[in-house]
Amino acid sequence: MSQPVLTNLGNPMVVLLFIAFVLQFVIAGGWPTEAQILLLGGLLITVG
Repeated sequence: MSQPVLTNLGNPMVVLLFIAFVLQFVIAGGWPTEAQILLLGGLLITVG
């Protein structure tokens, strides 16, 4: 992993903003919540 990724993972503000952003796109009653969060997180990592 690169240094910026490790720095961002250790920063609680980045983690809170990420969770707040991703949870807006989680659909209740759809796929399991954990699967949706992992899929959206993986998509953001791939695109970003």
